[in-house]
Amino acid sequence: MHKKLIILSIFSLMLFISFSSAYNFNFSDKSREYSVRFAFITRNGYGNNLYIDNLTIGERPLLDASLIGINIKKDTILVPGSMPPVIYPKAVLCNIGRTSFTGNVTVTLSISEIGYNSSDTVSGLAAGQSQYITFDSISNIPLSQHLNIVTYISSLEDSLEYNDTLSQKTIFLPAFERTVLLEEFTHVFSPAAAGQDKFLDIFSNVNFNRVSSVRYHTGIINTAFDSMYLDNPTDINNRMNYYSVTSVPFATFDSKVIVPLPYANTWILDSLFNLRNSYGSPVSVNVVDSNISGNIHSSININVIYPLPPGDYRLRLMAVQRRVQFKTKQGLTDDTIFYDVFRDMFPDSAGIPLTLNPGSYQYNINYPISPSWTDSLIYSIAFIQNDKTKEILNSGKGRNFVLDKLQRIPKWQEVFKADFINRIQSRYYSYSYKSPSVKQDTTTYNFETFEGVYPPAGWEQKNDDGLYSFEPAFGANGNQLTGLICVRIPFYDYSNIGAIDTLITSDFKNVSLFDTIRFDYAYAQYLSTYIDSLTVMASIDSGNTWTKIFSKSGSLLSTAPSTTLSFFPVTASQWKTFQYPFSELIDLFPPLNPNVVFELDQNYPNPFNPVTKINYRLSSDNYVTLKIYDITGRVIKVLVNEYKQKGRYTIDFSSGTLPSGIYFYIMTAGGTKEARKMIILK
Repeated sequence: MHKKLIILSIFSLMLFISFSSAYNFNFSDKSREYSVRFAFITRNGYGNNLYIDNLTIGERPLLDASLIGINIKKDTILVPGSMPPVIYPKAVLCNIGRTSFTGNVTVTLSISEIGYNSSDTVSGLAAGQSQYITFDSISNIPLSQHLNIVTYISSLEDSLEYNDTLSQKTIFLPAFERTVLLEEFTHVFSPAAAGQDKFLDIFSNVNFNRVSSVRYHTGIINTAFDSMYLDNPTDINNRMNYYSVTSVPFATFDSKVIVPLPYANTWILDSLFNLRNSYGSPVSVNVVDSNISGNIHSSININVIYPLPPGDYRLRLMAVQRRVQFKTKQGLTDDTIFYDVFRDMFPDSAGIPLTLNPGSYQYNINYPISPSWTDSLIYSIAFIQNDKTKEILNSGKGRNFVLDKLQRIPKWQEVFKADFINRIQSRYYSYSYKSPSVKQDTTTYNFETFEGVYPPAGWEQKNDDGLYSFEPAFGANGNQLTGLICVRIPFYDYSNIGAIDTLITSDFKNVSLFDTIRFDYAYAQYLSTYIDSLTVMASIDSGNTWTKIFSKSGSLLSTAPSTTLSFFPVTASQWKTFQYPFSELIDLFPPLNPNVVFELDQNYPNPFNPVTKINYRLSSDNYVTLKIYDITGRVIKVLVNEYKQKGRYTIDFSSGTLPSGIYFYIMTAGGTKEARKMIILK
């Protein structure tokens, strides 16, 4: 009798399965592969820094070493001067797997044209660990010759080969040395600027032959005027609007590198300058000034050796006074002397439009010396700027000797945020940069760790004001995969409240319906009235339509306690990982009938070994149970036994030590029960 009851129960169950499985979806769409791209959109509230790292899609392999990138840029590198550069190549290696390497992983860099071959070996690369690989320096780089640079991995344990090799073509071209333009906006009544400007004075003196330095003394802080602003408020305001400057002090190198506070940190100041100065320029600018009868005659010679990309190039000329001296201290400063003070722009702040084909050009500009200026201290600074990107290609000046010898200052005042200034409404210049794309190999695990060249290949960065935006941050890293670099938005220094910045990825290929999207982020709020925000959109049709998958701001975005210091995440607890099922982006299912409590899908794959996925949808909030049974009706595992909110869910079920055979999974919710059959095949 007992056996008959079991047979009857199994027979009833099989009838129920046969009946319920009559309503099946077409799983051919579910097994197809998709592509997806993302847009990270931030709104600046002048709060605190936001960090993003480790954008991943799918499940990490068991064990796999991947080359992330090398520090030699592909395509063209302009070298300052005619001497071959010395290169110190490095690569980034990452174990994207879930387990550690027990043996060695060797990485080799090869350049066949110069007979270069160098290897480095890492032992015991841990799961998720990134490691810098250092190769022998290269001193025999030939100029004007295409080089094939190949980097590859050798390991007996490595499981996948598609990400083991990086190949690129690079050519080093001789170019002009840069005279970097240092522009600073300041104010004598700014507490932040008062203790900092003198360090830029010293820096400019030390590097006088390599830097063109200018200080724009801006308008009003509270009700206090800077008298050096009153000499030419129109051009200073135009320059402020051009850069969307809302606070002081604010300084840049070539409008390409923002100089962070405090300026007293000479190591950072020198490092940023040397980084910018290490790149050659396709354009040279030479200036010769003559003082003739109370007028400055400025002769500007421009040489272009390589074609330039399309842009809106402008020649701008400024009159700068090397030293302005007062009888009494000015504002909140302890100073009576101010250096490299902006006086005027000629013919105006818009500049002269240029068509820069390879060749030589000469421009002659005459301007009168104002009675309020000291004529012997006036000199010209000329520079070429691309108004589409605001980048300054090169500069030159009509003065090549310092006036006063300035000493290093042993003490300096700690400065946090810059001071707001009263200003007119900004007009925006759209800035967009798109990194060259590369072919993406087939993979079931997509990832970007930001450890290689930034922005990653094929990514696009949009920045309306052309200044603060997404940038690499060294020394911080999210929790999914270890490393040394992530991406941040420096909201702490970004005083242009309301500015929108967007980082758009390239398409991630071969994404499965059952994959999960993840990224790490870290943020600490500054004050409750300074609200920064992050929104993440996803598109599966190459950017034609977008779906919002993440949106947080202020305290809801925070992953760490609030601080009035510039936030930098130093522990894993200050990071969070956001995850989102890719299936939510795919509308494979018609809306559930309100009378249908839930919908249970057939597991996929089926048969399976060792893991399968089970998907279900709830039409409303409900208590759910989902259990696995063997063919005798015995409960093998309880997958769900809790209250669930309306929506779609995915569960991974591992067969573990279960033998091959037929099993059933049964779901109950709201008084409704449904069962499906699955097969383990080992």
